[in-house]
Amino acid sequence: MPSINPALFLDDDQELIELASLCLTSDQRPHVMTETFQRYLAMRLMAQGLRDGDIRSICGVSDYFLKQLADDFCRVPPVHHGREHKRHGGCRPGVWSLCHRRAIRLEASKFARDWVRTGLPFTPCPNPAAFYLAYRSYRFWNWDDEQRQLLEPSACLALLDLVHAGELSLVQCLLCDELFVQPGPESQVLAPEICPFCTGPHKQICVFDGERRVLQPH
Repeated sequence: MPSINPALFLDDDQELIELASLCLTSDQRPHVMTETFQRYLAMRLMAQGLRDGDIRSICGVSDYFLKQLADDFCRVPPVHHGREHKRHGGCRPGVWSLCHRRAIRLEASKFARDWVRTGLPFTPCPNPAAFYLAYRSYRFWNWDDEQRQLLEPSACLALLDLVHAGELSLVQCLLCDELFVQPGPESQVLAPEICPFCTGPHKQICVFDGERRVLQPH
């Protein structure tokens, strides 16, 4: 397999969107194009710090490819990929990890709010291009605060899975209108259920359609 240089990333995410559309609509060798695009997305997600097992799950790439990609990253000086690149192992966080501290639940709620605005379903295996762009939006758009405790991408992926499974509930504050997460009816975790944005106690449960998209998002 040819060596992949992780420094050769596209700077403009619009190009990523256009490449995704091309791979989905082209009738010329679609399988090869899809595989190439999935590998490219795996590279982008690894640069963000997504765990190897999660990359394999949503991108459909092989263990061999991930090992080669990780080796390539190790050979590239950190200056080429900045603060995005971290290598993480272990398991995804669960409901307790995402809800027991207000600062972390606030971050989880920010990502959930951004995800709802994309109009995409809460699923354990989202479109990797959509997830990449949503996580990038969560990190860099409209939440400019040096004191933030940013969630790792695998924590955001776990959030989608937990909402899908009913272990996390998505609710709307009746005071500030923000969406936030709290332990769901399928979870046995005890955690504060007040709004992490304004600390308001009054809320309403969000309603999902059959594909786990939020109906009438705000």
